[in-house]
Amino acid sequence: MNTIFSIFDTVGRKMGGVKFFDQSPNGVKVLSGSRVLFVATFYLIAFQVGPQWLFVSDWFIILNMCLFAFTNGYVSTLCAVKAPAQVEEDDRKGQVGAFIGTTLTFGILIGSIIAISTTPILKMTPGISG
Repeated sequence: MNTIFSIFDTVGRKMGGVKFFDQSPNGVKVLSGSRVLFVATFYLIAFQVGPQWLFVSDWFIILNMCLFAFTNGYVSTLCAVKAPAQVEEDDRKGQVGAFIGTTLTFGILIGSIIAISTTPILKMTPGISG
């Protein structure tokens, strides 16, 4: 799964830098917000809820990871590229660029904290003892 994530995240980052796949700032916001659906799909997979042919099947789990990784790379690249252009004053664009790096690191920290806090919930999933 780590290999799948890394490959599709890299492809998403590459596509985020290709002019043909460019999005408007509002399009980036919508795409970024829609990624919250992955929270639901990961819990549906973990708890094996819903139709067995869907959330328990290997093809869905792999497809979900591919889409999650691709959109992670794609959206994060577009955010980093588009953010400085959202500031009107030219002297502030450098500050926005620096702020992107800080918020990326902070976001990784928050994600790690959330992952640790969900450990008790994930221990309740089928097939995991502990």
